[in-house]
Amino acid sequence: MPSNARNLDFVTEAQLRDLVDFEGRGEIISTLYMDVSGKSHPRKSDYVSKAQQLIRSGKRAFNATSPTKKTLAVVSADLSRIQAFIEGEFRRKSAQGLAVFACSPRGLFQHFALPQIPKDRVVLEASPFVRPLNALVSEYSRYGIVLIGRKTARLFIFYMGALIEEAISVVDDVHGRHEQGGWSQARFSRHIEAEVARHIRHTAREAESAFAAAGVERIVVAGSKDITVEFLKALTKPSRDRVVARPGLKQSATVDEVARLVAEIEREAEARDDAELVAAVRAGMSKGKSVAGLAATLTALNSGRAQVLLVSRGYSCEGWRCVGCDSIAAIGPECPVCSDRMHRVSDVVEEAIESSLSQHVRTEIVTGNGDLDVFGRIAALLRF
Repeated sequence: MPSNARNLDFVTEAQLRDLVDFEGRGEIISTLYMDVSGKSHPRKSDYVSKAQQLIRSGKRAFNATSPTKKTLAVVSADLSRIQAFIEGEFRRKSAQGLAVFACSPRGLFQHFALPQIPKDRVVLEASPFVRPLNALVSEYSRYGIVLIGRKTARLFIFYMGALIEEAISVVDDVHGRHEQGGWSQARFSRHIEAEVARHIRHTAREAESAFAAAGVERIVVAGSKDITVEFLKALTKPSRDRVVARPGLKQSATVDEVARLVAEIEREAEARDDAELVAAVRAGMSKGKSVAGLAATLTALNSGRAQVLLVSRGYSCEGWRCVGCDSIAAIGPECPVCSDRMHRVSDVVEEAIESSLSQHVRTEIVTGNGDLDVFGRIAALLRF
């Protein structure tokens, strides 16, 4: 059953970048990710209890780092606010997961519904922990679906596997065919075809307007061959370029059927895009247009040369960050850029992803690509 995402706050790429660019200015940002799915937590009291456990555990671990009384008080207040939000304002609806970010001294409190179940965790650090969100944003595109017939059309918008706009109906007054012969039949047939053509143009305008407002990146058009061909002609070139599939789906298809179709198309498109990027890495390595492996990729990020960052899903590794120039490296403790001292970080891959986002580098989390795994599970296409 597809989820209806109306009134669910799914993260956008712009919001993700705002979190990456967020400056704590010495304050701690409290981040919570948790499973709120009905399968794991049938009742609200179940996930409320789970949140309490996660927050208590996170606070104990933070206390062990010997924070100042002021910092501890701020973190405790932020965690209490997160707990209060989950107990009160939060409505699960169709969400599978939840992410919350809080830093009261800096005016930060954001929450996002997640279409997938995340790993339960509380992270208390000097920057928002955004890697799980980045994985979601890189995995999903906004899809606009057009089911078009001779008289009517239905428009849908899906994001993160969920229906975010109810079906929009486009209905035009198109006469039915009749069986009289002679000139009357010919004139009437031409009149009907003109009405159908107007309906197609009307649907194209409505679709482009709705899809532009929703930030749709990919379009799926379904209908009879002759109608879809004419519909594509009625679209502007930028919209035609976004069409990724023309499946044989009936105009009367249910929302469930449309959702399954979108999921299948999205999986295929994601695998195809990932394969093309990894192939570009392979082809560019001998020409100095790409690098692979942790050390080389981090060097490319430090120098601002990375254009696209590719990371195998689930890849993590300890590493180092410079206290002077903020560079990241696989090996320390001396910074390879400025020779200053470096401190250990628990996951330098997460640091690399945050660095790429702050540099506005396209970041792709790649699933199940054996070639990227062979390259070291991380790689980059270069600007120069």
